[in-house]
Amino acid sequence: MYFLRYTILLLAAHWSTSTKYSDIEEAFTSFLITPFVIPEVPPRLLSARFYANKIHLGNKIPAYGTVNPPVVYYEAKPEVLHTIVILDADPPSAIAPVDTQMIHALLINVPGNKLAQSNYATAYYPTVPPVGSGYHRIVLLVYQQPCWINMDSVQKLNGNYDNFSITRFAAEHGLGSPIAGNFYLTQLNICDNHDESMGQCSL
Repeated sequence: MYFLRYTILLLAAHWSTSTKYSDIEEAFTSFLITPFVIPEVPPRLLSARFYANKIHLGNKIPAYGTVNPPVVYYEAKPEVLHTIVILDADPPSAIAPVDTQMIHALLINVPGNKLAQSNYATAYYPTVPPVGSGYHRIVLLVYQQPCWINMDSVQKLNGNYDNFSITRFAAEHGLGSPIAGNFYLTQLNICDNHDESMGQCSL
C-alpha cells in the first residue's frame, strides 16, 4: 500500500503536561510497552494530537484520522539535541506480532523542540495498519541526544522501516531512556455496505 509522506508538525504553544507519573507508568506497563518495547517508562507525557483526536495513553484513534502528521509539544532547552520516533509495536498484526517494530517517523538532531530544523531520517508515514490485523499500539518517544548524530549512521535503514528496534537504535547512539512518551491504539477493518461492495472502516 502506498502512503504519502508528511513532516511532523510542532505546536508552538504550551500544552499542559500535568499527567502524573503513576498514570504514565500504569498505562505503559498494562499495555506491555514497558518492558517489551522500551525497558523503562518515560518520566513525562509527550503532548501530542491529530487534528480531531488527542493522543493519550492508549486511547483509540481511527486509522483514517492519522493520515496527516500529529502535532507534538515537549519542553526542551534550545541547545539540547533530541531524537523523536513514532513506531508501530505490533507489525504485521496485533493478533500475531513479531519481535520487531515498524518506523512511522524518525527525526534526529532536533534542536530543543524546533522540529523544522531537525534531520529527517524518515518522514512521517501514516499509521494505517493492515486490514483486519487488530488494534496496533503506536508509540511516540522523545530522547535526549548526548551529541550530534551523523546522518550516514542512519542511512543503513535504507527504506527498511519494518525491522526496527528502538532499544537497539538508542543503544547504538547513546540515547539512554526516553525523556517523554505517549501512545495510542488504531486499527483498520473492512465492512460490508448496503451496495454489496466492500468499504473500509475503523474502530
